Amino acid sequence: MPDSRRVVGADDRAHPATGGVDARLVDAYRAHYERLVGMCFRRLRDLGAAEDAAHDAFVRALAAGEQVTDHAGWLYTVAANICTDELRRRARRRTTSADLGPLSWGAPDERALSAILLGELFKRLPRQEREVLAARVQEDLSYTAIARRMCISENAVGAALHRARKHVAALLDESAA
Repeated sequence: MPDSRRVVGADDRAHPATGGVDARLVDAYRAHYERLVGMCFRRLRDLGAAEDAAHDAFVRALAAGEQVTDHAGWLYTVAANICTDELRRRARRRTTSADLGPLSWGAPDERALSAILLGELFKRLPRQEREVLAARVQEDLSYTAIARRMCISENAVGAALHRARKHVAALLDESAA
């Protein structure tokens, strides 16, 4: 009985090494998994949840099969949607700070305090600005790479970066006052 699983390669033959998975998806996994986890981590602030979200995006791509032509853009969009869903679930489950009682972590050093402040400022940016700024600053991606990842034009990337920088400056001025 012939194996019905099949990978479409350049020569359109089954590729047994990938267990019948589309070779383009395997290539997309190798090329984008770590960055996809990074994007999800920046949104969720939980490595395990970020890895789950990235995994779920690839599972959905596998289920979609040949309907997906641009794996990179599709994967980032689906992963972003999965993260948004997770954040909504968390918001519904969130308990109030009064229920938690006082928390005493001790006095953080200046670096930790700066990281907390920057993290809070970062959270206050609009989603697109936050994602574009993180891709540019943390991952050192080019405008072209960011545009491809987010399915927007390079001009939109530049405009979002400009707005993000203005927002960060305004937030820093606000926190200093």
